[in-house]
Amino acid sequence: MALFYDFFKGKACLWPAICSFGIKLCYTCDMGKPGRYIWLILVVFWTLIGSKTAMAQGGMFSKGAWGKVGVTARGVYKIDIAALNSMGLLPAGGAIASDKIRLFGSGGAMLPEAVGEARPSVFTENALLINDGGDGILSGQDFIVFYAPGPHRWHYDSSNARYSYVHHLYSDTSFYFLNIDGNIGGSISGTIGAVAKRVGTGNAAHVNATAGPRVTSFTDNWVYEKDNLNVLASGKLWLGDAFSLASGGTTSRNYVVDMPGLISSDSVTVKIYAAARSIGVPANFAVRVNNNLVQNVSLPAISGGFLDTYASYVTAQTKFLVSTGALQLNLLFSAGGGGSGVGFGADGYLDKIECTATKALSMSSASSGIGGGVGGGLPGSAVGGALFFRSAATGGATPAAFVLNAGGVQNFASTTVLDITDIATPKKMEGSFSGGAAPDFVFNNGVSVAREYVAFTPSQILVPALLSAAPNNNLHGLAVDSAANYLIITHLV
Repeated sequence: MALFYDFFKGKACLWPAICSFGIKLCYTCDMGKPGRYIWLILVVFWTLIGSKTAMAQGGMFSKGAWGKVGVTARGVYKIDIAALNSMGLLPAGGAIASDKIRLFGSGGAMLPEAVGEARPSVFTENALLINDGGDGILSGQDFIVFYAPGPHRWHYDSSNARYSYVHHLYSDTSFYFLNIDGNIGGSISGTIGAVAKRVGTGNAAHVNATAGPRVTSFTDNWVYEKDNLNVLASGKLWLGDAFSLASGGTTSRNYVVDMPGLISSDSVTVKIYAAARSIGVPANFAVRVNNNLVQNVSLPAISGGFLDTYASYVTAQTKFLVSTGALQLNLLFSAGGGGSGVGFGADGYLDKIECTATKALSMSSASSGIGGGVGGGLPGSAVGGALFFRSAATGGATPAAFVLNAGGVQNFASTTVLDITDIATPKKMEGSFSGGAAPDFVFNNGVSVAREYVAFTPSQILVPALLSAAPNNNLHGLAVDSAANYLIITHLV
């Protein structure tokens, strides 16, 4: 990677002229002096050299039968016999020993940009739910189930006590690798257990305990973000929908915020991330929810000079009360004199919309998909897909009783609840089902730390977007065999 110093702004850039066009539309590092890049280059160099030791641990894919699994959204996924056959992993006879099946991955989230931050150097084994009928053999209608958080994540901001959405800039798919014969190469196999990792019970200590508070609601997050536009054809900031006051341009757009199960007594928070290029006069986004004006988002004017900021960028947040989960959000863009006059020709851009609200702890509160293609539900389904919910940390030692209502979902008695706080080691929640017209599933668990859960029925288990064979390779071994310091990967020419 080559770094260039921008003497106009005093910052590091990935390309000589990017920083001069605007701090919001390029990748920059506040360094201050060109000499500091010598240290940055040395850090990168020694990081590459040091990684040679980790790479030399061995190539786990150098032997054994492997398949590649890709997922594009958060969810609970299954791999059945037909899927294994499509990957070329089904042996003669059509049966696989269940205790040999293992799944590996690194979570799939975007790696940190800072050189000094920790990042995974080896693959982590992910716990599986095995549905083999109890005979220890995967065959016929049997299948395995695993949880995947997907490439895009919600990160908790402790300073503001809220979650913020982080969209993966470089991939729309997270990948996992499935081994079906227990034959794993390299000395790296010493870093994983001798027994395949399985989903166990996570609340055994609390099942029969006397619970404290009853949890019947949770705080949920929704996002709309699309990477449609890069206004400078450079930098890492991609924007979503365009607005324009020029002739033939679009000034108004509608968005459906899918938040079923809202508790009307609690406020809804909407945060808008937007940009505008309006020369000489400020621009504005009028935000309406269900035809009610809830906020005006003002964006400063820019000068239009060649070396000045290309577009202004702001975030704005507002709270309001609603009586329904069907939120119709409208954005109306304007600038200066509106559609004519000094503001004519101004352009606006939506980056993303985040919504936070309190919802009932019910299967009917599951969104039919989180906006912007960040999954979690089944688009088009009447009741929704798997329900994801979080519990806040209370610091107390007494467990809470989580009361999950059926919400009209079919086959509720077959619902499974997993604690997915540790994404590689989900834990099953044991509890009890109640009957009647409005059945519940009640389970006890600790609330001393914040936790995240997913509840799903068999019909809400998803299918991976990609299933393919993974031929054996030993790329890690190149660090030893050829004394290579780094590996360059490129498309075939």
